[in-house]
Amino acid sequence: MKGATFLLTLLLFFYSSCLKKDKVLPLLSSAGTMDSVVIGEQYQEVVYYDFEMKKIVATAKVDNWDLSFESNDSGTHVFINGGKTWNGANGVWAYNTHQTQFSAVKSASAINEANYLFDAPSGLPDSTAFGTWYTGSLENGNLQSKNEVYIIKLDPTSFIKCRIKNCTVNEYQIECAPLSADTATAISFVKEKDKNCIYVNWSNNALRKVAMEPNKNAWDIVFTRFRHIYYDLNNFPYIVNAVLINPYQTLVAADSVTGYQQIKSYNYPGIQWVPNRNIIGFDWKSYDIQSGLYKVNPNKSYLIKTNSGYYYKLHFLDFYNKNGIKGTPTFEFARL
Repeated sequence: MKGATFLLTLLLFFYSSCLKKDKVLPLLSSAGTMDSVVIGEQYQEVVYYDFEMKKIVATAKVDNWDLSFESNDSGTHVFINGGKTWNGANGVWAYNTHQTQFSAVKSASAINEANYLFDAPSGLPDSTAFGTWYTGSLENGNLQSKNEVYIIKLDPTSFIKCRIKNCTVNEYQIECAPLSADTATAISFVKEKDKNCIYVNWSNNALRKVAMEPNKNAWDIVFTRFRHIYYDLNNFPYIVNAVLINPYQTLVAADSVTGYQQIKSYNYPGIQWVPNRNIIGFDWKSYDIQSGLYKVNPNKSYLIKTNSGYYYKLHFLDFYNKNGIKGTPTFEFARL
């Protein structure tokens, strides 16, 4: 118990330290293709990067979306924005009331904070806050909504209620309203098949589509603010900057033994390829309490199989710009 309390204290200290300017760290020497992206001191920028093109292909603001909907023909999964911090939010949260009448859901005051649900940090669609909101399946043509009303916690004082009425190969049909409303506003969102998800934001008492993600075959990794969950600390949420992989036909393997310069192939003993979006994640760097700086772990390398069928190796060199401001990851990569 004492160990958990100490770790929790450290985590809270790290989180508060993210709000202050830091000193510069020396850039490690490297060879190969090197690049950097700017995500900002508050990690507010979402940056999509493509290895084959060797460039940023799109940017967006992490606070611009609340919910996203899987957009392929068979897609039925709903995701929430765990990295949102606008208006004091600690990410977006969801709660299934199991009520089927919209007018019966009018308040969130009785909900225990521990009962709000989150998407798993892995990003895998079988572990989302919305879960399986339907019976049957889209593939078998017998999908039917349970019509359950979900309370969505957008920030400490903002709540809405939503339910998904239907999902087809072409669109989602959704009802959403303020908590106090007796009836819901119905809206349909057409699936964009060339993207992984369609993104929506609650604005002016309605869900509205927002532009976030480029075409799914145009990028490999994304730098974004992200909610990690420490399951061994009673599901303690910790918002960090993380690197996530494209969920579309992309795999990643982590290697903390071989060393970046010694990696010559994508196929060698001990490598385990997984689809988990957060395998690169945020722990390629760590916070040093004594110096007040983030330091890159020189032993961490990653292998990535892209949706184009190419293999790359990747490691990180720095987290600061030339003026010593955090939020500018520098990295090196090479095609294998």
